[in-house]
Amino acid sequence: MINIKPPSNLEQIGTVSKYEFIKMWKRKRILTSLLLSIVFPLIILIIIPLIMIFGYDFRYFGTSFPFLIAPEMLILPMILVIIPLILATDSLSIEYQNETGLLLFVQPVHKSIIFLGKYLTCFILNISFIAVIYLITFTSGFFFFNPIIVFEVIYPLFLSFIIAIMFSTAYLSIIFFLNTLTNRALITSGIMVFLSFIISQFIVPIYMPPHISDFGWVIPYFNLPLICQILININIFETNMMITFSYPDPDIIISLFVIAFYSIAPFIFTIFWEQRKYLK
Repeated sequence: MINIKPPSNLEQIGTVSKYEFIKMWKRKRILTSLLLSIVFPLIILIIIPLIMIFGYDFRYFGTSFPFLIAPEMLILPMILVIIPLILATDSLSIEYQNETGLLLFVQPVHKSIIFLGKYLTCFILNISFIAVIYLITFTSGFFFFNPIIVFEVIYPLFLSFIIAIMFSTAYLSIIFFLNTLTNRALITSGIMVFLSFIISQFIVPIYMPPHISDFGWVIPYFNLPLICQILININIFETNMMITFSYPDPDIIISLFVIAFYSIAPFIFTIFWEQRKYLK
């Protein structure tokens, strides 16, 4: 009699993760998210500024780089919400409940295994796309500033990158959590699109710039507080251009804990909830 050892939980999670990656690739979800991560920052941070520099006298706009960066401050938060929606809602299609376990495993598996594999794929892809956005943001500085000045931005830009990951991961965790409660990907997507305009009031109120804080409820807004504070102090018409940097209000630490809670609490709850169920 042949004794076949069943795969470990870690191996099962890896199998689900690979399956999800292949599925998203074939359904062009990865390509769609990648295009969002490249096209919008490229147009807003490089192409449009270059066109305007050659077509207009920037002295009419006063300090120019805040003028250039402002559109990205509106586009980026949308991308940080849309990408998790694209990835997670595709991952939460009907086979989340019925087919994935049957396709990949002979023996019954905990639904928490399926959840962790799907979440891992979405999480890794999400970080990758955010990294693309920040790489373009960093590269755009070389088109307008001295390289020495651009390299001074690496550390605060990295801090901003971490905050962006936390922000987007919070949405990812909440999407999976809602699906656990509803068991319907379509309903989850609809709820999440609606809640994106509400949840942000609790996640990012401290990140609102003072001059537009009154409009913060309109869109899921992410201010990139660290990098934006640097850029707003830059005037590319000054002969001796310097970068000044000051840390945000100390209350930002509280905000980071709040975002961490939104990321971790739904994730842990979903694991425990799905651990009680099997796919047979």
